[in-house]
Amino acid sequence: MLKFDDVYTAYDFVSFDGGGNEAYLSQEQGRVALMFEEFPEITEEELETGDWIAVPNKRDLDLGIRLVFRFAEEYLAEYDWWKVEKMFSKRGAYANWKYFLDERGLLQKWYDYSNQAEIQALKEWLDLEQITYEDDKGNIITPSVRSIYCEEEDEEN
Repeated sequence: MLKFDDVYTAYDFVSFDGGGNEAYLSQEQGRVALMFEEFPEITEEELETGDWIAVPNKRDLDLGIRLVFRFAEEYLAEYDWWKVEKMFSKRGAYANWKYFLDERGLLQKWYDYSNQAEIQALKEWLDLEQITYEDDKGNIITPSVRSIYCEEEDEEN
């Protein structure tokens, strides 16, 4: 049985360092494989012949700049929004963002907000992919039932 903590670790791995890392999960085998360049946990042959699914990164789950702007809208004064927009039009935006938040006493709130958004998005992705997993309390989480009509509608959008 896949454990959410393992899936989250794989997500964190693929999101680290600009998203160049890869990780896969197999519901059938109930495990996650991290693809280290020198020591991959599964071979290319296993990857091609098994039920392996690529674990998404932050960009895949739309948790980049949009998450920043959602946070800004919720927690910053309106007059600070333009500063955030300007900040993210330049290189080094995330370092400046963290400094900006730290000055306002909001850095920990950002970390908590970001972490919760990541967890929620990853759980939604697991549901969308119809993947069953065990949560951190030992509960088995099964995907919601999706009708054929819903799947067809998703493909059109």
